[in-house]
This record gives sequence, C-alpha cells and structure tokens, in this order.
Amino acid sequence: MKKIKLLGYLFLGTTMSLGTVSCGPDNNNTPEKSGTEIGSGTGTGSGSKTETTLNQEEQKNQIEITGKKFVAQFNADDFKPLQDLAKHIEKNYQNQKQFEEVNKWAGDILKDLTTTISRAHETERLYTLVIDASKFKGHFEFKNDRWKRTNDSDNLEFQFRDQNGQDCLISLEVSGKMTRLKSKYFNSEDHDYVDDPSYYGGRRRIYNTRENILVVPEHVTLLVKQGNKELLTTTVNTNLTTKGELDLTADALEVNSKTVVLNKYEITAKRAYYKGPGNAEADVEIKADGKSLLTAKAKANGQFTKDGFKNVGAVDVDVNILNELQVKGNCKNGNKLAKLIDSAEDAGYKHENDLFDRCIAEANSLVDLHLYYNNSTKPSAQILFGSKLTEKTYYKESYLIVDTMIKFNDKTTYAFDDYFTEANFNGLIKEVTKLGDSFSKLLNF
Repeated sequence: MKKIKLLGYLFLGTTMSLGTVSCGPDNNNTPEKSGTEIGSGTGTGSGSKTETTLNQEEQKNQIEITGKKFVAQFNADDFKPLQDLAKHIEKNYQNQKQFEEVNKWAGDILKDLTTTISRAHETERLYTLVIDASKFKGHFEFKNDRWKRTNDSDNLEFQFRDQNGQDCLISLEVSGKMTRLKSKYFNSEDHDYVDDPSYYGGRRRIYNTRENILVVPEHVTLLVKQGNKELLTTTVNTNLTTKGELDLTADALEVNSKTVVLNKYEITAKRAYYKGPGNAEADVEIKADGKSLLTAKAKANGQFTKDGFKNVGAVDVDVNILNELQVKGNCKNGNKLAKLIDSAEDAGYKHENDLFDRCIAEANSLVDLHLYYNNSTKPSAQILFGSKLTEKTYYKESYLIVDTMIKFNDKTTYAFDDYFTEANFNGLIKEVTKLGDSFSKLLNF
C-alpha cells in the first residue's frame, strides 16, 4: 500500500487554488478592429429591470474596475498561518520512520478489507478490496519522534505541536449512511514477484487484479485546527441512490460541499446528477468576509449508457462576478458543438478554409453567450468562435485554428488574446501579477 502521510498538502492545495487568478497573456500590441461578422445572438438575461448596455470603452473601464475589486478581496498574507503550519508539517512530521506505526495499523485494516476471490492461475491473483474510510479511526499523537495511536476515536485524528508549541489537530470525520458502489472503472491492476526456481531467473511475476468497492459516506468533514483557531474546514454531504453497480442511466447523486479557510474565505459547491434524461447541475460560490465574490452555475442534459455519456445536449451557464459583470448563455447541443470544433480544426490544418468557415458558422449558431453589466437585461458583448492564423512548428506553414472572440455591439470583433492585453488592461494585470507574486513568495519553500 502507499504510505499514509499527514494531510498538509491537501490544505496547501486549497491555498494555491484560491490564489489562482488569470488574465490574457502579456502583449503590448493594441488590438486592431476587425470588420468580420462572426455569428449573431440575441442573448437573454435575468435580474433587475435595467436595460443598460455599455459601449466598448465603457465595458473596458467596467472590466478593469470589477477585476481590480475582485483581486483586492484576496490577501496573500491572510494565508501565512496556514502556510507556516504546512511548512512545519512537511519539515518535522512526515518522514518514513515517524509513520511506521501508522502504516502498520492502516495495513492491518486494509488486510481485513481485502478478500481473495480465487487463484485461477499461478500467475494471477484476484481480490476484492473494500475502500471504507469509516474503518480508519483513532487518535494519533506525535511522541518521541513517532506517531503513536494513543486512544480510540470516532474520527481519524492527528495531534501535534506547531512551530510555536501550540497544540494542533488534523481530523477526518466520516458519518451517516454508507453506500457501497462498484464499477469496472474503479478496478486496478499491478504486479509483484515471488521466488520460483522453475521460472527463468528464479522469479515468477504475479498479476494482481483488484475489484475495488467504494463505500461512499453520507457526511465527511476535514478539520485543520491550530490552538483554538480553525484554519481550514471542509464538509462534504453526499446523497447517492444506487443498486450497487454504477449505472448512469439509473443512479442519482447529489454532492454539496463547503470549505472555509481561516474563517474568512468560503467556497460552496453544489453538484447534482439525476437519472432520467440525464440532467446535471453544478453551482459554485466564492465569498470573502461574507461577501459574495463569484457565483457560477451550469446545467446540462444528455443521454447516458451504463458505461458513460452517450450524448450531451443543451447546456446553460450563468456566471456573476461581484454582481457587476455577468456571463450568461447557452449551447443548444454540446455534442454537436464539440464535433464541429474538431472538424474545423482538422479542416484548418488541411487548408480546407471553406469547410473551416462553415464549421465555425454552424458552431456559432449553436452558442448564445453574452456579457452583461450590473444585471442589465440587455447584453453589451457576445462571446463566440473565430479563426486564428498560426504556423506549423517545423515547416513554417500557416494554417487556421479555432479562436475565442469577443464581439461588441458596434460590430467590432477581437480575439481574446488581442483584447485582454497588458496594453489594454495595464492596471488590472499589474494587480493580478502583484497578487500572484505574493502567493508565489508565500508558497515557495
């Protein structure tokens, strides 16, 4: 089995994900206006009764203002306690000898959860392995340079001291209904060797095939605590309906999660997949100091087989940043759009430019995606597909690829890379770069 280690990198990943903000690449070229007409769309918005649309210059200013406000909500220094603790864990509590007792304890539990199905052949072993986090419970403390299991517990707990001598705790709580789920996609294979003089080299390779059964808990809570302060709390609530074998045509799944970092930053996610025609939803919200910074919602429907997606149909998206900038729209047919983009890329590479243009035009007829400002019901710009001329790496031969474009109400159209440049958004990109540099320094150890 893989050696068990403390969950320091888990909350490091959370810190890093919060620090990821991106804009277009640095480019000092001012975008040139294009007279090309690429697609059309009416766009429908919801929210207030505002009917305002912004011209191109007003939109540029609004994007700059909203972007700066968004970036200003994140302070890399806020994450220093979490990062300092992660460094301390990495340096002092994660070497192999310190985990000998933990590894033996976990290994014994895994043996109890593993059943040999058969030994059909001398070079093959078949197992069933039940992956059940609820079986891994106990209170571990760091004593005499070793992790020691000191008490029984309803949770899996690791207690230790930070760089200042404060008691810290990392705990994983699993509770509620436990639902078993198996699928061929969960299974795994590996091999090892045993001594056998009858084989060449005196060793025989044995292939291990494991049927992994996942036990999905109804509730999971991860807590990182320093003294009396909760640095990180993640709760995941799952509602799964299944007959035991993964079946996308019949199973129903809903997952809700909430992560709170340093009692300031909050990420809430709701994902639901339902049976029937195959409806799926995903809602995400990011908050800081109780203020909503970003909400993103997506809904899709499609057809499923027992093995996975067969077809993705209509998709709706709705993104709201600080209640000042919204991206809303839909795609009529996700599968068809993906095939058209692939066909366009292939045609562009083969210099079949007429076919490329037809594919792009049809792709744009499926997509109705627009920018809105301050919850206006009228769009101020459209997002769609266009072409970009590039070169083959070795032959210096030009060909067309699909590019993402922004089209304003005055009919001018720009490629994203040409519009979101340092020259166009100098102030915003400086703020993003400054924040990124702050996180880079914080996470560099």
